[in-house]
Amino acid sequence: MTASTLLGREDVVDYLANKKVESDDLTLRAIDLMVRCVNIVISELASTYIPMKKKQVFTKSEVPFSEFDEKLTKVLSVTDNNGNQKNYRQYPDRLIIANGGIVEYQYIPTNYALDDEVGYTKTEVSPTLIAYGSVSEFCLIERSFDESVMWRNKFISSLKNIILPKNKKIKERSWC
Repeated sequence: MTASTLLGREDVVDYLANKKVESDDLTLRAIDLMVRCVNIVISELASTYIPMKKKQVFTKSEVPFSEFDEKLTKVLSVTDNNGNQKNYRQYPDRLIIANGGIVEYQYIPTNYALDDEVGYTKTEVSPTLIAYGSVSEFCLIERSFDESVMWRNKFISSLKNIILPKNKKIKERSWC
């Protein structure tokens, strides 16, 4: 399910599905706004609820943060090729690792464009969750406050199902 479908924006759905080649300014504005809303939601998820993680291999001992593929927020671990933990030192602008290693870290993503692959594609974050949050943001920007609250509640409800620890989820009961 996409944000444009939830909003009932058939013009956007048709444009994105290449059914309609020409478009008006309102359709292009809506698409641009939806992409911005998706970026807001992904940044919120990554910084508050479900961090994005990545592993990167470095061969040198001194690694400036500018050489990381993503905008690093927290180093989770540094290991060698066999998976053994390695010692490292973190400075404001670099990481010092003896003879390099594999760095696992959390990051905040840069803004995605319309056709970019989102960093959550291989995790529990569903496109529907991102769509709920994006529609909520879109409605807020468009001053549809009641709709925004409704979609925000769906977003939070779906999010709670993902972020609860496995042992906190209650199994359904049955009489059989």
